[in-house]
Amino acid sequence: MQAKEFSCGIFGSMVSFFGLTLEEADHVISVVCGLIGVLITIITTIIIPLWKKWNEARKDGKIDPDEVEDMMNTLKDGMDKLKDHDDHHEGGKDE
Repeated sequence: MQAKEFSCGIFGSMVSFFGLTLEEADHVISVVCGLIGVLITIITTIIIPLWKKWNEARKDGKIDPDEVEDMMNTLKDGMDKLKDHDDHHEGGKDE
């Protein structure tokens, strides 16, 4: 039980040291969660689809111009989805 009290004391001291109030801590958590959300969105809309296309294209040992164009279209589609997602959350588009 003393280890738990000790770790809580250290955490409390760190919060005091950095001068974070509950409201400021809430803002920090909000920013961190927002960044995690952005990373997940980028990974699912751009990186994974592009990686799948790249793996498909290199199965035969070379990447043809048509496959490059397909990958560029995948990238463009992902960027468009991100832009639409961003516009929606900033009030740029109505549902």
